[in-house]
Amino acid sequence: TNLYGDPFAIKVFQDAFTGSPRPRDVEIPDRVKTDPVYNKAALEAVQEFPDAKGRELIDHIYDKAGGLTTAAKIHYWTDWVAWWAGRSYVGVMGYMDVFILDGPGMRASNAFYRLSLLLLAACFVGWLLRLRQVEDGAERGLHAVGAVLIFVVLAMFVRFNIVYFQGQARYLYPAVGPISVGFACGLAYWLRGRQKWAWMWAATALFLVQALAIQAMLAAFSQRFV
Repeated sequence: TNLYGDPFAIKVFQDAFTGSPRPRDVEIPDRVKTDPVYNKAALEAVQEFPDAKGRELIDHIYDKAGGLTTAAKIHYWTDWVAWWAGRSYVGVMGYMDVFILDGPGMRASNAFYRLSLLLLAACFVGWLLRLRQVEDGAERGLHAVGAVLIFVVLAMFVRFNIVYFQGQARYLYPAVGPISVGFACGLAYWLRGRQKWAWMWAATALFLVQALAIQAMLAAFSQRFV
């Protein structure tokens, strides 16, 4: 607090990202193509400010359209922040542009990430169900501390993405410990009676993701450094 002005260094962190993409920067270009409100605002902005380009033009479109609509805001949080952060939690390399099973149309890649996130979501649900069975006070306290840390980190992540678009799971890494504990508890819950094999399932999944990630990096980097 003495060094940065607040306990989470939020202000200095945001100031360091001045010039980074904002919600309107990533949402409006697509909206201009599909939404008549933004398309009309874009035509007016181009006519009124013919020399405006890039972010300046987006700002004019944003003002003329009256900001982002509710649908655009929902799309920003689901298809931009959540989708990009979710994929990068599983594994996205390079400058967030090297994807596992990358290929034409990204069909195989998107299917892989959706399946991975679905399995992680199942583990999360298992964790919640497991908590209902916990009777030991010390274990409950451990889960409570972990949940608080996850909530604080997630809240800061959301707050940051309100100002700048940074849909990257690396901002959740301060809570990766309790998140991993939660996933482990969830996996153990679904393997009731066979919990001793939970490590094998986890190790197999991690080995598969690691192998696919290395394959993706070798293919992408070989093209970049020819």
